[in-house]
Amino acid sequence: MSLSGDDARQAIRSTRKRLKDLGSEAARRLKPGHKIGGAKLAHTFPELSVPDDLYALWQETDGVDLEGDPALDALWLDGMNAFLSEEEAIDDYVMASRLQADEPEFGQYWPRGFVPVASPGEGSRLLVNCVKGSPTHGALYMLDHGVGLSRMTISLGQYFETILDWVDTNSLRINRDGVVELNLDASMKVAHTMNPGCDAWDDAMPPAHETRDWVGRREGNS
Repeated sequence: MSLSGDDARQAIRSTRKRLKDLGSEAARRLKPGHKIGGAKLAHTFPELSVPDDLYALWQETDGVDLEGDPALDALWLDGMNAFLSEEEAIDDYVMASRLQADEPEFGQYWPRGFVPVASPGEGSRLLVNCVKGSPTHGALYMLDHGVGLSRMTISLGQYFETILDWVDTNSLRINRDGVVELNLDASMKVAHTMNPGCDAWDDAMPPAHETRDWVGRREGNS
């Protein structure tokens, strides 16, 4: 279940401010959002069920400013990923949709209805489940390049709440170059506590790409 639009917006806004105050280059480079952020995605793909917190993301911020050709890791707001603009996300989703149509096995790797919101700049993505009626609708997944999906949080807004907890617990720091750095062990513990039932933070759980937790029981057993 996603956070309400207002709650998600506050979490996104607070994350940006906290990281910017700490000297994060990625937070400084976030572009302003738009009042109708998310509307183009919903209009272009009416089959999607766009969660409130995905609208909130692009209403608060819409991608990153690349002026001056910054280093890739300087764009990673969470120490791992740069957030995409709505236009970039749409283009990426169109590419994925074509591959899903041409190569059925790709749809097992990147399911239809999973919208990209961030990437480290290579093959991996953060994806939001926008599949109407899915048991994990609104959840945020990591698509690990060449491996598959793991579920990170129950919602995009909850991921920003997790980042705020990393700041509060000093699991995240900003180095002298303004780059976000994570203490991997500490951040894993915080994320595990914040996100029970999400396999990305729990090695004892089978990964989502094996359980296919986003499909209904009947479809998953077929």
